[in-house]
Amino acid sequence: MGELGIEGRATLPFETGSRVAAMFGMPVALHFGASVRLDTGLYLPVTLYDPVLFAVSVPLDIWFQVTPRLWLGPMTGLRFYHQGPADRTDLALGFGLGYSLARALDLKTMFLMRHQSNRGRT
Repeated sequence: MGELGIEGRATLPFETGSRVAAMFGMPVALHFGASVRLDTGLYLPVTLYDPVLFAVSVPLDIWFQVTPRLWLGPMTGLRFYHQGPADRTDLALGFGLGYSLARALDLKTMFLMRHQSNRGRT
């Protein structure tokens, strides 16, 4: 069984040096039995730097439901960046942990390490 959604986010620049950004996404969740879920999808973040930063992000997270309220699992994904004449690709590796505080309130944390490759086409 699976789920497909549409997501939109906006980021406002409160911190010095930050920029306005938006992200549009199509998350996909695939369920394998009662205790395993694969989260993936396609996300398109845009940040209004000069020149504008565009990216395509494809996450791949596997969640294991350990108890009725606790889930955890490995996380990875690819992000392809384009900004002006330069392109780069990041591979993220990490781990996530989540806890359901109430029926409609979850607390989730992620620890991600990024490896950058394909630096700069100038």
